[in-house]
Amino acid sequence: MSTPSPIRTRPLRWVVAAVLATVVGVPVAVIAADAFNDVPDSNTFHSSITWMKDNEVTLGCNPPANTEYCPTDNVTREQMAAFMRRLAQTFGNAGTQVTEVGDTVAIDSTTGVEVLSVVVSPKDAVNVTLNAHVVIAANGPRSGSYEIHRESCSGDLISRSTWVVPDQGLIIDLDAFAITGSDVVEAETTYVLCVDKEAAGDPPAAAAQRGLTASWSPAA
Repeated sequence: MSTPSPIRTRPLRWVVAAVLATVVGVPVAVIAADAFNDVPDSNTFHSSITWMKDNEVTLGCNPPANTEYCPTDNVTREQMAAFMRRLAQTFGNAGTQVTEVGDTVAIDSTTGVEVLSVVVSPKDAVNVTLNAHVVIAANGPRSGSYEIHRESCSGDLISRSTWVVPDQGLIIDLDAFAITGSDVVEAETTYVLCVDKEAAGDPPAAAAQRGLTASWSPAA
C-alpha cells in the first residue's frame, strides 16, 4: 500500500494577502476616478482643471457625456465667452461705484425711497458682500435711516444704519454715509439701497452721489 502524498498548503500570509488584494483593489480603482478621463493626476494642470469642473466653469468637451476635457485643444472665442460667463456667475462683481453729479433722488417720505439697485446673478449658492454709500444733502439739519433690502424697500432687510446732516451754516448742508451687508442666495437677486427721513414734517432731503456694489463667491 502506497503512502498518501502530503497535501501542500500555501502559507496563511499569502492567502490573506491575495484576499485583501481582491477585496480592496477594486474599490480603490473606482474611488480614484478623475473629473475627466483625459486629465490624469500627472497632468501639470490637474488641480486647476478639477477646480473648473467642480465650479462648473467648464462642463467638458464631448457632450452629452462630458467625460473629457480635451486639454490640448485650442479654445474658440465662443467657448471663451461661455467660460467667462460661468466664471462671472461663480465669482462676480456688479453695481454702481458712484452716480453722476446732479443725479439726485428726493427723500420726501418716512418710508424708504429706493435710490439705487444692483443685481446678483449666481448659478448656485453664493456668499454676497454688499457695500453702499450715499451723500445726503439738505437745507438745514435732517436725519433718517438708510438700508439695504432684497428686491424692494419693503423686502427682506439686509443692513440698516442712520444718517444725520447737522446744521453747518451753509445754504445746503450735506454729509456722506456708508453701510455694508452680507447675504447668501442661490439665484438671481436684486438688492436696493433705500433712504428715508425721520420726521414727516421736515422738508425733503436729497440722496446725491451714491453707490451700491456687490461681490460674490461660492458658499462653503
